[in-house]
Amino acid sequence: MIKVFLLVGLLSITLSSHADALVRTISVFGECQRKIKTDRGAITVTVSHTSKNIRQATHQTNEKYNIFKSTMEKLKLPDQQLETVSYNVFEKKEWENKKYVSKGFTAEAGLKISTSDISKIGKIIETANKLEIKRISSLQTYVSQKLRKKEYENCLAKATSNALDKAKKMATTLKAKVGKVTKINEGIRREGAPPPPPRDFMMAKSVGRESALPPQISERQVDFNVKVEVQFELK
Repeated sequence: MIKVFLLVGLLSITLSSHADALVRTISVFGECQRKIKTDRGAITVTVSHTSKNIRQATHQTNEKYNIFKSTMEKLKLPDQQLETVSYNVFEKKEWENKKYVSKGFTAEAGLKISTSDISKIGKIIETANKLEIKRISSLQTYVSQKLRKKEYENCLAKATSNALDKAKKMATTLKAKVGKVTKINEGIRREGAPPPPPRDFMMAKSVGRESALPPQISERQVDFNVKVEVQFELK
């Protein structure tokens, strides 16, 4: 009999302890949505030359590529970055009389130019046209890492505030109050639709150095979303 009373007493104490330790909580997602403008633009200019002699093909390509690169360095576009993105040498063949016939060798060198002044991309195209470089491709505008980080940090604070507002409204409905934060998970960042496919500009061989007007390039807007999960104690 004494053992039974001891067990009942121990069970009562245990249940009481669990009841005291039980904490009511509420978990909510906070969100920040905004649109931001792309702040960088990039384009790739590829120099190409074909010759019967492989050494001549590479020499001509290298010479014009170096001239174009030097010209771009002198332009000093805002926050300009130059990057060699390709260099290819291959034999050019065509199908004639049921067999492939060599038409010489082609050497190609691609230079990617990016800048924080998107409107200046037209100047890059114009410079390539003056040097009679016909292959211009991969035009795109995008959000820089610096701006992305700034917007993320700003949005993170707003998303957290949004979570608190939601929790307060839900707690009021439950006739309770929001207490301290018990858990918080940093948000998931989602950017809107991917950038459009890179556009190519092929200058016709008949176009003169001065006659081709470059296109006017402008920035675009992208959706930027951040979510956070916050758990609050309910009083």
